Amino acid sequence: MGIKTVVVGLGMGKVHAREIRATPGLELYGVCDTRPHRRDEGRGEFGGHVYERLEDVIADENVQLVVLAVPHHLHTEMALATMAAKKHTVLEKPFCMTPEEGERMIAARDEHGVMLSIHHQRRWDADFYHLREWLAQNPIGPLFHMQLSWHAWGPMHDWRATRAAGGGIWYDLGAHLVDQANLLARSRPKRVFAVQNHAMWHQEVETFCRATITYENGMSVVIFTATNAATEMPRWYILGERGAIRKERFGEAGEFEFIQCHGEERHRATLPIELVGPGYYANISAHLNRGEPLEVTAEQALEVIRVLDAANRSAASGDAIDLIEQPDAPRRTRRARSDV
Repeated sequence: MGIKTVVVGLGMGKVHAREIRATPGLELYGVCDTRPHRRDEGRGEFGGHVYERLEDVIADENVQLVVLAVPHHLHTEMALATMAAKKHTVLEKPFCMTPEEGERMIAARDEHGVMLSIHHQRRWDADFYHLREWLAQNPIGPLFHMQLSWHAWGPMHDWRATRAAGGGIWYDLGAHLVDQANLLARSRPKRVFAVQNHAMWHQEVETFCRATITYENGMSVVIFTATNAATEMPRWYILGERGAIRKERFGEAGEFEFIQCHGEERHRATLPIELVGPGYYANISAHLNRGEPLEVTAEQALEVIRVLDAANRSAASGDAIDLIEQPDAPRRTRRARSDV
């Protein structure tokens, strides 16, 4: 049949379960949730085995892969338990709450010899997927600046509105944008400076974040996430030494504005966006069944967490946060400067 997979958490987990069920090489063996009504929903839609507790999933020797679609603050301890039971593990993004938690999970993965991956499925969004392909051909020369945004209008709800659970739009959706920026920058993040506010909805989690990331290769990236944006910012704004690429609206549909420069002349064109095929779970299946390379590694997801965490610390302190220690700069924070 395939790799016997159980999805834990039937909020966002329903999305995972549907994709797993449609992926060759994976078998949706069961679902798990502590809430009776969610278990009833899972039994009705997916059938198979239905578990009340993670301990019941771990105890089932038939289970090979566990998907943890649970609130962010629960990721680490639950993943440590599944990996200790020799279960391959997929976590919803973001990976964890702190870099230290990510390091613990990577160490457990290595100790127990299992797969650990994080659901950065936005790598397969059609706009990013094609953008990454185009930029690999160097159509606008070396990149030096990018701006990415993901914004909405309306407060966060349920546990996503609480700081202790890892809520807030920066960790929830900023994780995707940082992951995409890291892949396009092709360099390690070096420094982060961020500003956050709670305007409009006045929740304990931020309603706006602007983070500036400087990479080792000199690239600068500005990322906006907001739940209080009454109008839209460009989804993509990318500058290279021989042109630019821009996309106005969020979503997989639409087109890119593509500008190539020859001296002082600029030539404009549009690049249509076509939908892509199999996504994240197709790669999980290929990795576990055929040994193909894992597309989303825990190490990559840890780099995302380092940036997310640094941005929160920067916003709280007003300082830029150095992610890579310099021999003559033992402190991890320094006052913001114009080159950040």
